[in-house]
Amino acid sequence: MDRHTFPTAGTERRASRMTAALVAATIAAVILAAGIVTLAMGVVASADAQAAIPPAATLPASDTSAALEPAIATPATGDPVRVAVYVGGGTSADKIAATLRACQACGFDFTGIELEDLVMGRLNAADYDVLLIPAGQDDTKVVYGNEEYGLGGAAAIDAIRAFVSAGGGIVGLESGAAYMSRDGGLEVYPGKYRRFGKAGTNDVTITDPAFGSGKQQVYRTAGGGWLTVKSGATAVAANAAGQTVIARYGYGSGRVVVCTLDPELRGDTQLDWSIWDDWAMGGRHTDSAGAWKLLGRMVNWAGTGVATQPSLTEHPNPDGARVAIVSTYSTHGGAWPGLLPAVSRAVEYSGHVPLAVRGSDIRSGRLTNDAFDVVVFPGGYCWGYETALGAKGGLEVKSFCSAGGGVMGICAGSYYLSETIDYYGETFLYLSLFEGVAVGELDDIAQYPHAALTPTYTSDPVLGELGAMQVYYAGGPFFAQLEASNASVVTTYAYDGKYAGAPDVIRFTYGDGHVLLTGTHPEVRTGTDVDWISWDDYHEGTNVPWINPDNPWLFFDAALDEWLTR
Repeated sequence: MDRHTFPTAGTERRASRMTAALVAATIAAVILAAGIVTLAMGVVASADAQAAIPPAATLPASDTSAALEPAIATPATGDPVRVAVYVGGGTSADKIAATLRACQACGFDFTGIELEDLVMGRLNAADYDVLLIPAGQDDTKVVYGNEEYGLGGAAAIDAIRAFVSAGGGIVGLESGAAYMSRDGGLEVYPGKYRRFGKAGTNDVTITDPAFGSGKQQVYRTAGGGWLTVKSGATAVAANAAGQTVIARYGYGSGRVVVCTLDPELRGDTQLDWSIWDDWAMGGRHTDSAGAWKLLGRMVNWAGTGVATQPSLTEHPNPDGARVAIVSTYSTHGGAWPGLLPAVSRAVEYSGHVPLAVRGSDIRSGRLTNDAFDVVVFPGGYCWGYETALGAKGGLEVKSFCSAGGGVMGICAGSYYLSETIDYYGETFLYLSLFEGVAVGELDDIAQYPHAALTPTYTSDPVLGELGAMQVYYAGGPFFAQLEASNASVVTTYAYDGKYAGAPDVIRFTYGDGHVLLTGTHPEVRTGTDVDWISWDDYHEGTNVPWINPDNPWLFFDAALDEWLTR
């Protein structure tokens, strides 16, 4: 259904990347050949609906395309390694926040990219030194290999191979490493990935002097395993059985690191913006900071050829409320991983602590009023919320809210939290936190699978007179029958169209709790990297920069401070 800045040092990179984008598009046209435009259409908009994208045509081998790329320069001494973190189809949603927080602590210059960034040539030497492919959806490589919205299409494969062949670095974690291996689809690492064992902490021994020495405790999910090491590859770390769990390899002029573990997760702290991993590890994780340092060494070696241990800067969490962000995405849908960086950053901007939780955590009773003040259901695909939470999880959400918790739904999250969905005349029944109707979509703003910026107008005695604001729209609802929940209109769609004046944002009470539902995406900051994503910064199917002159985080801040945490 839906899918789906205050200036910082990253603003300069934004200007550089957008300036280079048109050049990158020319290179991409040669590398990726005919058919890319067809593949690119619709990818950046509406991942909720998992649009069917025709597979790309068979393309030349990466060695041929690599010759068309300029050599990737090693970062100058003192310059941060520039990291493109893939956050699109196939990525494990519950590990995205931790991956990006690790990059931040290591001092990397990073942003989240999706499939369209690859097929449009935006993974290039001018902007990035390393591509980081995180752990995979459902702890498998299967979705990474999907041609429709993962990384299995020839266009994506050739773009990545060309980048690495020309001197770029690539790091794969867990199922990301499985995808990169000889039996995984990308085939930039010559050994095979053997999925084996259970989730839990692993004490690994560093076997490569270039990466230091000693032991490090690292968590791994059920998607972990071990690697075969072929000629030319170097084992970096081994598990207790002596099996290689981290390896490195040279591919063309580039550098490859594969890791079967999840070093982004820290089970004894919420500095990684995840709490489900603390529960999974029982709050115990020996030298968890060392896991981030190990990940930093991998990225540094991939980017520079030297596995320098980073000096961590552990950015403290805000002092505000604890906000659970539902971070489960499966083949049925749920919280789209490409939006989770922006949701987490918007919560942080508002002075509160974003914490990733899973649907299974809610089902098992972890969503309590002692642990959290607010829960957010991000944009994605609402059926995935239903399958992840089930009837028991839905009751847990209602109980949390009734006892005084705040509940926020964004786009697909708002659909899920509504009793009735009217989608082009078809009726679907969902959670009924809101007893009225979520009506979708506003097809004269953007029709699935596309997206747009749309004017909204906020005038509310509680959130304030925020006035007109452009906000990202990707198939979300407006709301009807508000009287069923005694809901108040906070924001209206303020464009000149057939749904002009319809409610975009509503608020109401449920028991002792507060609920706010929005059809648009106030977490997305189109045209800036402060939301830790760049896939939203270009007009669909082009490399033309797409910039929102307004700051929707001002609304997000008011929603949390003035309503949801009251």
